[in-house]
Amino acid sequence: MLSSLVKLLHIKVLNRWTNKSFNLILEFRKSILPKGETLPSSYYESRKILSDLGLGCEKIHACKNDCALFWKDYEDKEEYHESMESRWKVNDGKGKKIPHKIL
Repeated sequence: MLSSLVKLLHIKVLNRWTNKSFNLILEFRKSILPKGETLPSSYYESRKILSDLGLGCEKIHACKNDCALFWKDYEDKEEYHESMESRWKVNDGKGKKIPHKIL
């Protein structure tokens, strides 16, 4: 199950599938297998299985111009000092801050 799941997630990344399309593939795959199988039925469940094994990922914010990562020395910065571009999308101060890009 684990090798199958990792291969499917790799195909998802390579082909830029949306989470919705990945869920549809998992649901179809589950429907054609016999009852009692243990495959996850959603992207969320798949990621949870991998993170429980210690195979999760670290999300790193990136400058909207792809000129820098907000990582290590820049992890707490609000903007990149050379381009002076904000790390966050404009949301008029409502709700939580949303980064422009995530690696």
